[in-house]
Amino acid sequence: MPIKLQDLYRVLLRKVTEAIRGLVTLAVVGGGFFLACWAVLSFVVPDDWPLKYALLNSVPYSQVKIDRKPKDCDWGHAPIGDKDCHYEAAISEVDWAISTTGEPIVSYDAKKTWSFADSPVPKATLPTAFIYVSWNKVADP
Repeated sequence: MPIKLQDLYRVLLRKVTEAIRGLVTLAVVGGGFFLACWAVLSFVVPDDWPLKYALLNSVPYSQVKIDRKPKDCDWGHAPIGDKDCHYEAAISEVDWAISTTGEPIVSYDAKKTWSFADSPVPKATLPTAFIYVSWNKVADP
């Protein structure tokens, strides 16, 4: 018995639809997993690890500088006990680029304003960004 062209078309359409549904499901589940891992990263990785800021700000690990976190609010620091304070990370990004005249320029305010400066890296590697993490003391209520 010969196969009708219409039946072949229906089977092919059903198979293509199933494949597309599978790919969409895979993309949604995979994307959700990726986003969940990305969100957990900021809570799981300690604040004084450069890897955390390199991944969250999409800069190379070598371009993250973290000041040493002060210990005077730690429970075990003399005098032992609660000090009613803690430190929060203050993240600042310094962006470097090349001006239209070919000179290195720097921005300290999320690329809103630029000024001429001597670049810490060779011109060939510009544009680039550096992440600096310092610590602000916060009094607990």
